[in-house]
Amino acid sequence: MILSSEHKVYIAGSVNVQIKKFQLFDFFTDKDPIAISGSQTSILVLTSDEKLYCVPKFHSTTNLEGEITKVTNITSQRQQLQQLHLTLKLEQKISSIFFDYHTNILLCFGTDPLNIDFSLLYKSNQHFADQKIFDIPVHSSVLKMRLNYDLNDGFETIKNNIEKNFTKEETLKLLDWIYEEINIRNLETCEKIKSQFNIDNLLEKTIKQDLIHLYKNEESKDFSLLVKDYDEEDNDDEEGEEEEEEEENYEEIPVHKFILIARSGLFREMFKNISENVKNLNSIRDYSRKSVESIEILIKYFYTDKIELTADDDPALIVEELSDAVEYYQLNPNSTITHELNSIRKQFNLD
Repeated sequence: MILSSEHKVYIAGSVNVQIKKFQLFDFFTDKDPIAISGSQTSILVLTSDEKLYCVPKFHSTTNLEGEITKVTNITSQRQQLQQLHLTLKLEQKISSIFFDYHTNILLCFGTDPLNIDFSLLYKSNQHFADQKIFDIPVHSSVLKMRLNYDLNDGFETIKNNIEKNFTKEETLKLLDWIYEEINIRNLETCEKIKSQFNIDNLLEKTIKQDLIHLYKNEESKDFSLLVKDYDEEDNDDEEGEEEEEEEENYEEIPVHKFILIARSGLFREMFKNISENVKNLNSIRDYSRKSVESIEILIKYFYTDKIELTADDDPALIVEELSDAVEYYQLNPNSTITHELNSIRKQFNLD
């Protein structure tokens, strides 16, 4: 859905069906609704004139005009989008709104911030996908993870399975579940997915659970961050000198490339613009100047949404470095990392 030449908008849900379902058709007839979403208590409707409306889910059809709140204009300005997020959050209208400046996609719906990262990955497939099914760009590692395949196996088996046993329409529903955990309402399609991929319960198989299992699968990690510890003298070095340093001075932190892309705006931009002749690189140097311990904890957080310290970690240093890393790696502003760091501050009296 195109909001302007600069914006692509995605809000989960079928607009016409949902407008009718919630008896909003009369109100929005002349307003050209282009996207709809909702939380447990409210419905969010975006119109083509860049207006965002919040509607109580259990509204009165006789006084609809008085119950609908026009939130604000949506613009490309970071400050205004952040203010919009704050407004929605305070009014408990919706849990998350997120604009990615690297792919120009606005995500705006009530869900887990981790799922927002994967939804963004799905909506920007044209930049980062490495395979296609029915000419639909997909990430082979994401499909293998969600459909119980070994990540070290080739992709042809899963591609052939889907194209042989599913229609393109069913495949799109399957991908909605894979990337966004959108429920598949067609019982026949659900049973087919469960049978073909040996999944007991689609509702219980979550992205978060799959990522935790994936983190423990060291053999399937296809990429490495090259990280080194810096002392005060190193901080005075020029980056040009750093480029010439031997790689053996760096420590390798293994990771799945798609995790970096899904969870960090910095890596999305990096891999989006990387030249063709280096796309197959399996490692990259980290220039954040954070300690190896902090980067290892951050990478684990990308999979688990938890900041976990060991007895050997310095809590004050980890909190300081990861607080800076939120901006450096351009993490989703709605992510749980701030809450996690605040919990550590409280636990160790770091305020």
